[in-house]
Amino acid sequence: MEGTISSFLPSKGYGFLRGDDGRDYFLHCNDIAEAQAVVEGQRVAFEESTTPKGYRARCVRPVALTGAARYVLPGGVLTSRSATIKGWEVLVRSHWLVAGSSRDSPEAAMRMLRDRAHRIGATAVLEVEYSKTRGSEPGTGHGTHYFTIHHFDGRPVVIGKPSVHGTHPLGALMGLDGQAAKLKRELVGKTRQSRVTATLVAACMLAVAGSMGLVVGGIIGLFVFLFAAIVSIMAWSAIAKDHDSWLALDD
Repeated sequence: MEGTISSFLPSKGYGFLRGDDGRDYFLHCNDIAEAQAVVEGQRVAFEESTTPKGYRARCVRPVALTGAARYVLPGGVLTSRSATIKGWEVLVRSHWLVAGSSRDSPEAAMRMLRDRAHRIGATAVLEVEYSKTRGSEPGTGHGTHYFTIHHFDGRPVVIGKPSVHGTHPLGALMGLDGQAAKLKRELVGKTRQSRVTATLVAACMLAVAGSMGLVVGGIIGLFVFLFAAIVSIMAWSAIAKDHDSWLALDD
């Protein structure tokens, strides 16, 4: 009989095929003739058998080999707390870690994690961990306002499934670390530039305030300078942005 491989995980050594008789057959790597490679969507010939657990394919032989395997990728970035995702093969593991944070909600922090992983070409984030911290900001006349910041971090990877319908060769999926390193350099440059700009703005504000303080003189001049110093610090904090800390090389 002939059929089509519906799923097969090389790392686990088993999968299923749909026979031309409409039945689903369990497939184990030990039942593949001469240990030939099979991929999802491939046509095979096999001998059908029954077991107490259901139908099983024996003596499985590929009808036509497809050459170098190509892979299908998930439609979006998947996440998992473990080091694997059921039904997918981990093709590339990154040496980098990504993080996402939001004061709005855990869902918003998770979306940021996925978006950032996508920026370096990852199709999943594994070993995801959640944490939260407390932030604060001046209130509107009612004291300090405290809020919760939600954090997710994990390891970006590329996952996929070998398939005759795949369009991605393995070699084209291997640049995950390179893309992360390139993006890190760009982000570090943006962080450095924002701090330089913030320092120049704060210095200009202090210089102007100092000149005004000298003109006014006395206690009032001192208060003018101190007020400008506080405002310049706030301006520095608002302009100097951290663009790169969410992407870090794992030690």
